[in-house]
Amino acid sequence: MRRTRDLLADGFTERDLAAAREAGTVCRPTRGWYAIEGERLSTAAATRMIGGALTCVSALEQHGIWVPRPVYGEHIRVTRRVAGAFGASGLLAHGIVDAELHAQPRRWHAPIDAGIDPPLVAVLMSEDCIAEEDLVAVLESMMRKGIARADIDALAVHSKGRLRRAIARLDSRSDSGNEAVVRMRLRAARIAARPLVRIGPWTVDLLIGEWLVVEIDGFAYHSGVEEFERDRFKDRELITRGYTVLRFATTHVEHSWVQSLECIRQVMAAGWHRRPRPGARPDYEERAAARRAAARTDELVDEREVVAEPGQWQG
Repeated sequence: MRRTRDLLADGFTERDLAAAREAGTVCRPTRGWYAIEGERLSTAAATRMIGGALTCVSALEQHGIWVPRPVYGEHIRVTRRVAGAFGASGLLAHGIVDAELHAQPRRWHAPIDAGIDPPLVAVLMSEDCIAEEDLVAVLESMMRKGIARADIDALAVHSKGRLRRAIARLDSRSDSGNEAVVRMRLRAARIAARPLVRIGPWTVDLLIGEWLVVEIDGFAYHSGVEEFERDRFKDRELITRGYTVLRFATTHVEHSWVQSLECIRQVMAAGWHRRPRPGARPDYEERAAARRAAARTDELVDEREVVAEPGQWQG
């Protein structure tokens, strides 16, 4: 695929291009561009061709911001003129079946002068594609990436409603998008859960009552053996202290939440969120600290005895 101006610079004339089009050798999918008839264009090439920019979930994901999965296709922001003149059918004609065009809304304007929209523009364009609770998780992920809360609040004036409601529900205390989603779903189920609670040396994702810990593994969790073993050690330590630990994977949140919620409710029905596990010693940490202190005292006594021995030999 080539720009018309580049072909003319290479020595082709307008007459040459018209003849090639008439012969069916090339086609002009949009003004200013020529492509070989039947050529399959990459999404990136199609984006350049129509003067668009990656936007919505496609751009957010590229910026390292949490987005609900799965993400299908590439979302491209274009001007209203291009959207009306070109449309998705033009992309389909060139084999681009995984792209979705987003026309620039009338209620606000941002220039399309880069290959990818910045996060604040991308999230504005995502309002029709992402559910409200997922939008909350996206916005909280943006804040974790360093985007100021004031800049996010300023988006509300351009919202059609869903984004504005999501902004009103923001809570910066979640560590990941899935944690934020679970927190909101539990709240909707009238289950009070405190996020990021410190228990001894550990920080747990959510704590229900005083004794039920809910841990949420992210999409890319356990990228290594060290992380896997650390989480299992954490679970064992919490159970030893008397806590009940429920650990959910991404698929449990995204595809089987009804069953996951029922599991939490069953544990609460047993009262395990109000009391420690039967037979556990809640004072485990204090007892462990006492044992360490006693062991250290024994070491100091041994050291004093060793130091005293040479004097005894000299006497």
